Amino acid sequence: MPHVQLEYSSNLEHAVQAERLVGVVHEAVLATGQFPRWGVRTFAKSVEQFRVAEDVGDAAFIQIVVRISPGRDLVTKQAIGRAVFDAICAALDPLFAQCRLGCQVEVQEFDPAVSHSRFELGTHTTASCSAPSSIPA
Repeated sequence: MPHVQLEYSSNLEHAVQAERLVGVVHEAVLATGQFPRWGVRTFAKSVEQFRVAEDVGDAAFIQIVVRISPGRDLVTKQAIGRAVFDAICAALDPLFAQCRLGCQVEVQEFDPAVSHSRFELGTHTTASCSAPSSIPA
């Protein structure tokens, strides 16, 4: 059940396609074989207010946090992080060659003592959340 949070500095919006980055990272997480397809959630957002390095205006960053449920050993967590890092770096190689760009991937564990969840993602295969709502008023 990883939540994959991808943040990037807004000065990259012209150079990256967020949808493509989400796809690359999402597929890299799935390819590790550690998570069911229905359990992976990947999203990206542009960060409007930021400073990078000397703050000369042209430096950029991408930060990815993969939050997983506890219980995996260190080697497995390292493999998950490396898979995501290698995939995003491969996708961004042309950008690394032309601009000042930093990229970081971190794997974190949820703390079950303070985390609350409810999932109906693997059970409903026909209903769409984009359909008109039936939430009572």
